[in-house]
Amino acid sequence: MKSRAVLIIFIFLAVLMANPSFAADTVPYTIQAIKSVGAGYVGLVGPGKIRIKNKVLPYADTKYIRVSSIGTMTSIEGLTRGCMLAYASEGYTENITVTSQSCDQILTLINSAK
Repeated sequence: MKSRAVLIIFIFLAVLMANPSFAADTVPYTIQAIKSVGAGYVGLVGPGKIRIKNKVLPYADTKYIRVSSIGTMTSIEGLTRGCMLAYASEGYTENITVTSQSCDQILTLINSAK
């Protein structure tokens, strides 16, 4: 009985590892703003767009991500407000476009979240 339970757990873990959940499935690629949450997290605030299983859907919620998962920030040329963030988690990267905040404003929020 004990070996059967171990086998079931092993099969379950193998299935989970064979079908990983990527950041692109849950992290929007376009958002309106970022808000500071604290404890090393920021919130990605919609409206925006999210890609789930190769479908683009409207996004109107808030998703929380670790500040340490944000790599580089790039201003969007031609816009006074707008910034692109490089987000990386679990071996996957996603460029997140923030439409209503500048990189300077976002950097201030990120620093306050640490």
